[in-house]
Amino acid sequence: MEHSILNQLTMPIHMAEHSLRDGHLATAIKCSTVALENLHEIQCELLSIRVAAYQRQGNFSKAHDDAVILQKEMPNDFRGYVYAAESLLKQEKMIEAIDTCEAILPRRRTKFYARIPQHQALWRLRKTAIYNQRHRMDPIKKLPYDVITVILDQLILSDILCCMNVSKTWCYCILACCVKNLNSLEFSDKDDGNKVMDYFYDKPTEFYRAIQLLSDQVKELKIHCYSNPKIKEVSSLLGNLPFRHLQSLSVDDCDDVDPILPTLLNNSKYTLKNLYLGNTCKVNVNEILDLCPNIAMLQCSAPIYPLEYNNTKHQQIQLLHPHSNLTHLHITTKGIQIKNLKQILKYASNLHKLTLAEENPNILRVFHRQYNNHLRHICLHPEGTSPHNNSDSEYIDTTRFNGTIDIYHCYNVNSGLLLPIMNNQRRTEALSLTVSPECHLEDWAGFSTFASPYLRYIKLSFTQETEDVFANIVSHCPSLEEILIHNLSHPPRLFLYSVKYSLPNLRCFGIENSPDHARGNPNIAVGDHALREFFAHYASLEEKNTSSLCSLEEIRLRNVSNVETATLLQLVKIHSLKAIHIVGLDHDFVRPSKAPVMRELARKAKGLYSFNCLVLDGHDITDQDMEGLDCTVLRLERMPLITKEGMKDLLERSKKLKTLTIFECEKLDRDVMMDLVADIKRIQLVYEISY
Repeated sequence: MEHSILNQLTMPIHMAEHSLRDGHLATAIKCSTVALENLHEIQCELLSIRVAAYQRQGNFSKAHDDAVILQKEMPNDFRGYVYAAESLLKQEKMIEAIDTCEAILPRRRTKFYARIPQHQALWRLRKTAIYNQRHRMDPIKKLPYDVITVILDQLILSDILCCMNVSKTWCYCILACCVKNLNSLEFSDKDDGNKVMDYFYDKPTEFYRAIQLLSDQVKELKIHCYSNPKIKEVSSLLGNLPFRHLQSLSVDDCDDVDPILPTLLNNSKYTLKNLYLGNTCKVNVNEILDLCPNIAMLQCSAPIYPLEYNNTKHQQIQLLHPHSNLTHLHITTKGIQIKNLKQILKYASNLHKLTLAEENPNILRVFHRQYNNHLRHICLHPEGTSPHNNSDSEYIDTTRFNGTIDIYHCYNVNSGLLLPIMNNQRRTEALSLTVSPECHLEDWAGFSTFASPYLRYIKLSFTQETEDVFANIVSHCPSLEEILIHNLSHPPRLFLYSVKYSLPNLRCFGIENSPDHARGNPNIAVGDHALREFFAHYASLEEKNTSSLCSLEEIRLRNVSNVETATLLQLVKIHSLKAIHIVGLDHDFVRPSKAPVMRELARKAKGLYSFNCLVLDGHDITDQDMEGLDCTVLRLERMPLITKEGMKDLLERSKKLKTLTIFECEKLDRDVMMDLVADIKRIQLVYEISY
């Protein structure tokens, strides 16, 4: 600090003291006022010295704080702004440094400030901050692509779209990475976690820009908007995008999407392989196949509506050339014409699976007369129904079999229509059929002599009159491994007897009824004595010292009655079992206690026995009954006595559990279960509710 500045403070102080002593009060007041003004300047000089000291020490945060005080004390002095900008630059706070400089600098340079060093220093600091801000190293440039890909895979799609709008560098870097979430784009009313529709509402411009760049990478597009008020805007957006590499397109029932559907199909006609359309989509099967020659999987409705493309309106386009790429066809509504079916079977030469929502028995005659050698899976079911039991999420998949015929609730079908198709197929390995409750013996008498060394799976229903016919099928098909009885109408004693003594190598057996069929139906009672003997027979195969050991791995009992606890305990004695489904046995006739069964299963799980899948319910099962239970897949239904503490103990002790499903358990709240499995990453929780 210069001596002249100190003199400016000390001299007025001495003069004020002498004047006060001599009685010159006016002079004392004037000198003290001058001293106070000089004191303020000295305070600012001291602040400047401390700021410089902090900067040399490397403490730029405190230097910036003192520089801000200096700005307030001397707002017209450039020094405080210079010190603040320098400190911010050292801390790499470029935007704040630019704001500090621009707070006092004029918009244009003038000659008046040209000779002030601090003014020129501020212009240089501003220029440096702008340069550093533009050329500073972007963090995304420092990371390799594989690391960026791992990071992006953890983000939901809406967050990835936000990242694409940060800068061009970020956008091109994200597009260059192989991110799984970028391959699939879904517009849905449901809260699926991706929040794509929310992002579309909040920032439509940024959303459109990102989707436009992303469209060439999208391989799967789903549009599931039933009642969304902005579906027209979404449709307009999608209609303007190319989607040149789209491989799978799924559109549910939505009239607002129909106008852009021809555009979507035309843009991706050479790459599209899978197409799933709702029942209201106005598209003809033949037209789709003619427009998109590489489609392998097609699901659509049957009504004939003209698809307008290539300036062609209301024309019925026929299959003009073979479509060898089509392997799976599912028509979800009835009304397909026989001539169209013949055309499909003729030109789709490699068709492997055909599913029709039809009850017309003439369909089977077409299959027989115009048989396709590659057709390995035929499925007929009434419109609005499903071949699978919707209440059973663990249904048996029959697509693994080489030849499958699935006739579900088509009551006009009989053996005279089925047997010719099975003879054409030659190696039918799976057969599913539902027999009408009003059918007669002569309708199925043809199966009494049926025999096949290839049949491995059968799912059927029968009446008391036709039970003997289907029992003969079991005895004449020694390769049968899986048998399911559904829509039970009487105790199947004869059928159980035939299975017991004809199939020692049986792997799966079940008696299943849908909840609708079982509700209030007295005919779902199972002969408990016959069923107990059936389980005892397969349990005894392991006790006997013979070469034919028990191979029974799965038992399924669903929505049946008249099953006692002793029968279920006999079931647990079959040591070869890997999967057990015991659900819906609590009816007005007999309410078996499941607690002893659960305790026995838990005891076996502690030992050498390993279960892959357990699906159980029980009104009397407690936490103590489940102690020690462990398996790979566990589904618990309607267990009102199971508590949070019991589930916590089960999860902590489990070593094998991977999937846990909770359905209508009163004391197991969804949030509670989510907290319990949050720290166990290997376990997937599925919480279901009834509608």
